[in-house]
Amino acid sequence: MKLPIGYTYQMSLLNANGYVISNGNSLNVTTTTTTYNVTILKVELYTVSGAITGLGTDISKVNLAYVPNPAANKIYVPTPVINTTNSTYTVQLEPSVEYTITAQGVNNFYIPSDKITIGNANVSADVVFAPKPVYNVTINTTGLDATQLSKLALTFTNLNESGYVYNFSSVSGIALRNGTYTVAYSGLDEYPVEMGLISNLNVNGVNTSKAFDFKPVTNWSFDDKVIANGNPAYKGMLFTGTIANEIAKGHLTTKAGATIKVPVSVGDKVAITYYYSADFSIEGGTAITTASNSTSTFENVEYSYTGLIPGFVTITVGAGAATTYFTNISVG
Repeated sequence: MKLPIGYTYQMSLLNANGYVISNGNSLNVTTTTTTYNVTILKVELYTVSGAITGLGTDISKVNLAYVPNPAANKIYVPTPVINTTNSTYTVQLEPSVEYTITAQGVNNFYIPSDKITIGNANVSADVVFAPKPVYNVTINTTGLDATQLSKLALTFTNLNESGYVYNFSSVSGIALRNGTYTVAYSGLDEYPVEMGLISNLNVNGVNTSKAFDFKPVTNWSFDDKVIANGNPAYKGMLFTGTIANEIAKGHLTTKAGATIKVPVSVGDKVAITYYYSADFSIEGGTAITTASNSTSTFENVEYSYTGLIPGFVTITVGAGAATTYFTNISVG
């Protein structure tokens, strides 16, 4: 065998279960390395088999590992084989060695009895999983009425465990296992309310709570979340027609026939900023247009709401511009 010098190589055995390299798996090849004797030993092994219980449909995600007690100084690494269809497993272990059974891919579960030591014979032993304990999370909110609160949905994402996301369609009945979670909310796009940055939630062995302080929205800058074509609402604005945003450019793009309903209170003025190209009207009034073809020239128009109760001011996009660009809308 010829190997390039100046590298360290890791050695392993293929198709030789039950045998190990006993004199080290690493070889540093230098100019003086001309021969190297590999010592292979046969390991006494017995088969352990049984059922895997407690995971339900998560059986398809699990991987098992059998870790020998470090004091035993063992070289052989067991390779469990899992049959997900039958929820069973087999593995070969050395006798008189204590192994700790660990699992990957099923972080919501743990193995209560995770030690095994076998004698000089094949044995049957089930691997039993149980759900990790969860703790109640009480949600306290301000700034929402009863209807809005009933539509509030929350998403908790485990910060340190990729892929573990928990969605709740209600603020009641929330329970999470120990961990640090980022928090996001949804379900309120049809209402002009928002919350600023949300701190992480820490769950550590006891019930806990999280406060959400919502504030009214009076300014829409179109640069804080994706507005995909077909989205019916954005922070209380209601859309019809072809409407989307480009976050990096901080503008809303609209096509002919689209409408934007801006939520307003009694006495509000609606301030609309647009640029580049535009053709729109406010509450069916005179068309407001531009063809500046400039993204650095911002144009503005205001409209006073005359309604006696809170409502909406409707902006209708005309056909005089291929695309109408809005950079900001505010009320107050």
